[in-house]
Amino acid sequence: MKKLLCILCALAALFGLAACAAPEPEPEPEPEPVPVVHDLSGRWAAELDVSEALTNAVSGSGEMFSYLKIEGVTIDLTMEFTGAGSGSVVMTYVLPDESVDRIREAFFSAARAYLDERGEEYTEAALAEVLSASINELTGGFTRESEGSYEAADFRLTVTPAPGGDPLIYSISLLTDTAMTLVPDSEGASPIELTRVY
Repeated sequence: MKKLLCILCALAALFGLAACAAPEPEPEPEPEPVPVVHDLSGRWAAELDVSEALTNAVSGSGEMFSYLKIEGVTIDLTMEFTGAGSGSVVMTYVLPDESVDRIREAFFSAARAYLDERGEEYTEAALAEVLSASINELTGGFTRESEGSYEAADFRLTVTPAPGGDPLIYSISLLTDTAMTLVPDSEGASPIELTRVY
């Protein structure tokens, strides 16, 4: 009997010690992931086909423009980044002379088709006088330079124009030492394939 009581007392003491044991330490929170920063420093260049965008932009401007079909029109884009991961950026859009010529010919072709279908007489000089303002307005808007700041991390590029304005957001789908593909964060936008110039 004494043996049994000793065993029971030992068990009770053991359970008492277990109940008084220190609580398990709480797990430490996982550290915040460090963003992957991308060094884009240097100048990058791309050629963008804007034929369809221009055709769509002008097509609702009047009956004659339903005859308009702009083809083979490109703009040259350069993006010059200063700083690794973040810093300043200068974006330059240039409409080459051959693209201006293609736009001019598309406007003249549309005007001729429109007037021929109606049996109206015209001269090339009269067409030039009527169309020159529209052509100059359209082509002048695609040669410009803008400055701003940028951040490139976790395969995302954010360009904020100066002196303010809405940021342009891109996903970086490809990035090597010599090539970068940007996907604009807007529905239906085409990827921009850039090559590092230096």
